[in-house]
Amino acid sequence: MRDILPSGIVWNKFKLGFESPTAIWLKAANASMRATINESLILKKLCRAMPDFEKIDDATFWKLYSIAKWETVYAVRPAAAAQQQQRRESARDRVQGFSAPAAP
Repeated sequence: MRDILPSGIVWNKFKLGFESPTAIWLKAANASMRATINESLILKKLCRAMPDFEKIDDATFWKLYSIAKWETVYAVRPAAAAQQQQRRESARDRVQGFSAPAAP
């Protein structure tokens, strides 16, 4: 880095970082994030009741959103929903004359 940055920066012992404006970001996308959380089948299975968004901290809110978004992006479903989908596909395949491979 000595070849790229001035020595006053490279050897500065009092460098300061900054935190990301997480609270601002969460507030800006709050409605969309809440909707994603509320639509999550996995969270409905895991939680006794859906969270009261006014009472949870930002870290918990982010974790819930991450799970819900992961479920959406990767089309993950709780086991019961996945089994129902598999039965529907199997029945459809039999009606159409196809034989669906057995699930592992």
